[in-house]
Amino acid sequence: HTSATTSEISRPKPSELVEKQKEEERLQEKPPVEGRRICPECSGTAFNTVEDKSQVLHQMGGVKIYAKKYVCRKCGYEM
Repeated sequence: HTSATTSEISRPKPSELVEKQKEEERLQEKPPVEGRRICPECSGTAFNTVEDKSQVLHQMGGVKIYAKKYVCRKCGYEM
C-alpha cells in the first residue's frame, strides 16, 4: 500500500509552475495592438520588418533565429 502525504498531492509540478509564470508574463506585456501598427512619433502606418540582432530567440544547428522589430518608413522610429 502506498502512502502519500497531503503536501505531495497538492503541490503543483515544476512544469505547471513554469507554464503559470509564462502565462503571467504574457499578461503583463503590452496589450495586443488592434488593427494596424501606428508609429508613436509621426503616426505613420508603413513599417519595414527587420531582424533585431540584439535579441536572439533561439539557435538551431548554428543558425540563430532573431526577434523582429519594425522600423517606420516615414521617420525611422524603431519599435
